[in-house]
Amino acid sequence: MRTDLNVKGAVFEFVIGNTLKTNFKQSKLFYDIRIKCRWLRRNETQIDLLLLTEKAIYVIEAKNWSRGIIGNYGDYVWRGYGNQPQGMTVVSPFLQNTLHTRMIKSRALLHGCTIPQVFSFICVPDSCVINSDCGDIVHFSQIVQKIASVEHSLTNYFDVQDVARIIGECKV
Repeated sequence: MRTDLNVKGAVFEFVIGNTLKTNFKQSKLFYDIRIKCRWLRRNETQIDLLLLTEKAIYVIEAKNWSRGIIGNYGDYVWRGYGNQPQGMTVVSPFLQNTLHTRMIKSRALLHGCTIPQVFSFICVPDSCVINSDCGDIVHFSQIVQKIASVEHSLTNYFDVQDVARIIGECKV
């Protein structure tokens, strides 16, 4: 059973995903990807959103923290503030996405495949005050612009279907 926080998080993920699908029509979007990872306590890791374009892969961690996010590149735990006054402590979303990007790259290498570059973003609501040195954190209203900027800077193209197959094989 999903808690109220999980439902709000899932709704925020859907809103982000819907915006990405609208703006990157030739892409593939994956929600809630679970990848086996035997060295983690839970034996798996979970990616909120993964956008696959002809030029890159974007791993997006959605944090529906409307009031604030506190954490830096070197911090193992970060703090998020939404509707709950006490906030919540989580493993660094930056470290989570670093693990996710490494897992995707290693799976591709194991399959003997070349994949596009993998980029990481942590998306928060526009009302969220960002207190961090982490450049991967973006407000919701900026996510499309940030991805479009990266896309514009890249020159290599990949077969979206082939890369999607590899990502599909990564799932639990």
